[in-house]
Amino acid sequence: MSSPFASQLGTNYCPRDEELPQIKALLIEPSQRLKHLDDEIAVMRKALDKLTEERDTLGAYVAAHEALMSPIRRVPLDILEEIFAACLPTHRNCVMSAQEAPVILGRICSSWRTISLATPRLWSRLHIVEPTGPEPPNLVNTSRRLLRLEVANSWLRRSGECPLSISLESSPDPRMPSPIPPSSLPSPTKVDLFLSALVQFAPRWQEISLVTQHQAFEPLSRLTENDVPLLKRLSIISFDARNADDAGLSLAQSSVFHGPSLSSFSITGFAAPTSTLPLRWNQLTALSLFPYSGWDAEHVQTSGVVVEILSRCPQLRTCSLRVEGSAEESSVDSIVECLFLHTLDLFCPFAAVLTSGSLLRRLSLPQLRDFTLNGQEALQDADVLTVEPLVSSPCRFTTFRSCQHQQ
Repeated sequence: MSSPFASQLGTNYCPRDEELPQIKALLIEPSQRLKHLDDEIAVMRKALDKLTEERDTLGAYVAAHEALMSPIRRVPLDILEEIFAACLPTHRNCVMSAQEAPVILGRICSSWRTISLATPRLWSRLHIVEPTGPEPPNLVNTSRRLLRLEVANSWLRRSGECPLSISLESSPDPRMPSPIPPSSLPSPTKVDLFLSALVQFAPRWQEISLVTQHQAFEPLSRLTENDVPLLKRLSIISFDARNADDAGLSLAQSSVFHGPSLSSFSITGFAAPTSTLPLRWNQLTALSLFPYSGWDAEHVQTSGVVVEILSRCPQLRTCSLRVEGSAEESSVDSIVECLFLHTLDLFCPFAAVLTSGSLLRRLSLPQLRDFTLNGQEALQDADVLTVEPLVSSPCRFTTFRSCQHQQ
């Protein structure tokens, strides 16, 4: 639209008094047209809003009915259970988290919640971390422990009759001072609280991994081999072995170690003679022994003890051991043959190469492929005479790692 004031538009020009009526006259027709357009837009917008509302209603109707035909709704129950099972972690036990399966599966919809809660194998694996807190325990921390314990019990009850894989971690809180004498709080604050609760599920234990204080293992020492008919893998770590009392020896003699199905055994931190453990040595395929010896020579796992132990384990595939001293004092005179052992990991705190070489000379390991040596003496620091027992041993391996141990 043309205007006699085109050159002044958009500037700071101040019209003269006689120009004001002229400007007002110019705006009469455009203002009327503008109002007419606004009225038309309002009518159209009202019509559009009505159409949009109708469209949304129809869209919701169609979407709701299309959802009934969704392929996931037509998946057979057994297939859906397999999908749920595939969502579980494969390298560890499940944790109590709403961000991971199986818990998150119950937060998608009510039907999935019903299915997940009714599928026992989804709840057959559990990792429990005992809440850390001050010593002595206060009421708040006790409440947290009881709540965690209640959740764990509910979880495992959902597993029906499935074999169980459970890991319990009760590590000390590094921020807290050293433990002081127990308080007068009631029994739920005892260190064996969680393990005591897990004992009720012992007949269905298949894999158990325990990391806790030595006093907490007392409930485990009361079990018999008949209480754990399905137990295949047992791993035990005590993080306060220096303060161990008779609890360690009591556990070391527990007949739970003599379980009829036990094929994988690992124990770390207990001050007890490993060779006297009541294991079914001849059926073990995986073995890890890292006893806490301290200054007690009776508990030192010498090369001689290791040779004797390996002579009882003809089915071993993997083995990790702490070894001290030579193999000369072994009660086994002949070469010990482990036909299936393919992975060997040795920790020799002193004279690593000499100790391991002395041990390997007493062994025949035709399938050995992976050998790791840890100790204070690195291979590159040893002289030729020290290395000789290692390289001249009858063992053959394709992978060798030597790691300098730092005290």
